[in-house]
Amino acid sequence: MNYDDTTIDLPAGFSVDYNGLSADVESVAISPIGITVDYTAHDVMNWQEQSDGKMSDHNSAEMDRIMNLPILITLSDGTVLDATESGASSRTNDDGTTNVHKSYVFDVLANPEDVTSVTIADMKVWQG
Repeated sequence: MNYDDTTIDLPAGFSVDYNGLSADVESVAISPIGITVDYTAHDVMNWQEQSDGKMSDHNSAEMDRIMNLPILITLSDGTVLDATESGASSRTNDDGTTNVHKSYVFDVLANPEDVTSVTIADMKVWQG
């Protein structure tokens, strides 16, 4: 596909606190279709065995605790998009940390220039 990549890499390389954890944010990128955030949470999920095929309340809470880094995107018209519970994947590391990749797809195309701010875990990481 031949297209102009309009993705903007936002400042990263900082630490945040959320859900009783700390995390290092390694990358943040925004494009007309969404935002991606890569971070390392300083803990791992404490999974309980379950046999019924349904995720237990405990395991669901553990997944939320690690993977639901608060992410808010404010657009120039005042709309605030909450990407906190967006799609995510994770990998547990031997050092007791968890690498997480989050991605949130906008409902409509949004020019990165229309994004006035991005806030991650109560820290404004970018303001346009």
